[in-house]
Amino acid sequence: MLAAIIVIISGACVITCCNSEDDNPIVSLTDDSSQFVTLTDAVPDAILEIRYYGTYNFVGQRIDGYEEPTALLTKQAAQALKEVSDDVRSQGYRLKIYDAYRWWHFTLKDEPFPDTYFTFPVKQLK
Repeated sequence: MLAAIIVIISGACVITCCNSEDDNPIVSLTDDSSQFVTLTDAVPDAILEIRYYGTYNFVGQRIDGYEEPTALLTKQAAQALKEVSDDVRSQGYRLKIYDAYRWWHFTLKDEPFPDTYFTFPVKQLK
């Protein structure tokens, strides 16, 4: 049985902390989910514990917009996470994911949507 680990990816690897030089960026809103995938489609053996869907989180209640306990990522982020998963799996570990879609203080290196706020609900994508 593979052990589960929590992975925080930072720096040049996949995800970097986003400290914007512009405190008031122009942000566009969209409910277009066409550039997103369900994380387990890219990383089938990921362990999901989507805490914002339930009450076991820092606010003690389900967060609006979480209609199903699933994780959504942009296609680019999912590919990057798959590469990390393949690496840790070769070492006998698996990724454990607590949240992916709402991910507000980290951003993908070369983020494809740096100034977009997605408003679609968290649920399995068709």
